[in-house]
Amino acid sequence: MKKEIYTYTLPKELTVLFLVGPATLLLFSIIFYLKQSHIASVIFFMGAFFFAASSTYKKFIYFDDELNSIFINKTYLGATVTASEIKITPESKLKLFTEKHKGRGSMGYTEISGFLTLAITGKTQGAPFEEKVLCSEHRDDEKKLFMEHVKHISEAINIQVIES
Repeated sequence: MKKEIYTYTLPKELTVLFLVGPATLLLFSIIFYLKQSHIASVIFFMGAFFFAASSTYKKFIYFDDELNSIFINKTYLGATVTASEIKITPESKLKLFTEKHKGRGSMGYTEISGFLTLAITGKTQGAPFEEKVLCSEHRDDEKKLFMEHVKHISEAINIQVIES
């Protein structure tokens, strides 16, 4: 039976950006349309549409205990854009680690954040054995909730989490 074990939606802090951004692009589209610049108007209108559509991003992770597989679906506007399957084997491991990302600061490259990341190894269609990232969190105030999700995922698929 297929069971949803994790859902990711964009943070609420981005709501303002996803309201103001498309509205601004739509305003520019109207201005260019009124000035008889139809090509620019269409470009800004399409930008507004794609910006607004990107605000509907969701990631769903399902576990099917009959197939012993994890399914990862990424959706925009409610339609699945990418779907992948990971077959869990006896060698599969659930790893929790901190992934470091570097950003460009005013004095060169500096480490800007560490993403707490949960990944699983298993069989995929593309490779015999592969590691796939399930979910990650970089905001410190959300890490406690993220750890609860990790525990729930671990219990649902019956694999212990290995911290590295």
